[in-house]
Amino acid sequence: MAEKQALLINSTNKTVSVVKYNDSEDLRNLVGGSIEFAYTWRDTGDVMYVDGEGLHKQPKFGFLFTGRPDQYLAGNAVVVGREREDKSEPNGFTTNPPTINVRSLRSEVIFVDFN
Repeated sequence: MAEKQALLINSTNKTVSVVKYNDSEDLRNLVGGSIEFAYTWRDTGDVMYVDGEGLHKQPKFGFLFTGRPDQYLAGNAVVVGREREDKSEPNGFTTNPPTINVRSLRSEVIFVDFN
């Protein structure tokens, strides 16, 4: 199983950075809970995931994303690239690195404090 690349939106630190992960458990740890789909870039297939229970945890930090300006997203998020088949992976698929870069993603994020 090869290590994969994702982008982490860390709302506590107000940063966007490249991170490595191995599996969905790593993604759950990065977002701080259950993984829920939040957004797909139609042109590239990149996908953003957030903690599905994030808003119910009385979060202190979150963000607005320009792709979904009508909804606050609580806690952290991860962005992974398009899924592709890979028979060597336990579930038979993996993800490509995201095509969006840190700078472009950061320009689409507005960090907020819920305090």
